[in-house]
Amino acid sequence: MKPPSLRKKFRWWVDSVHGLQANVGIYRYMQKTFQEVPYEQRTDEMREQLDRQAGMVGHCFLHVILVHPVGSGRFWDDDD
Repeated sequence: MKPPSLRKKFRWWVDSVHGLQANVGIYRYMQKTFQEVPYEQRTDEMREQLDRQAGMVGHCFLHVILVHPVGSGRFWDDDD
């Protein structure tokens, strides 16, 4: 099996960046909605969900920056 091309590695990295952007957008929307709820009506479940989404943003960020530099961490496939 031949190693993936640079073009494919770049495409994988761009996919990871798009995933990060999507999760940041979701987090911002959730945070805005959370802030609009009066303090007395905020539940532990709402806080936990917001914290889980923040964790997902951090996870995606690590994959883009540290864990998966261009093309690493992906399964090799045959199509370009």
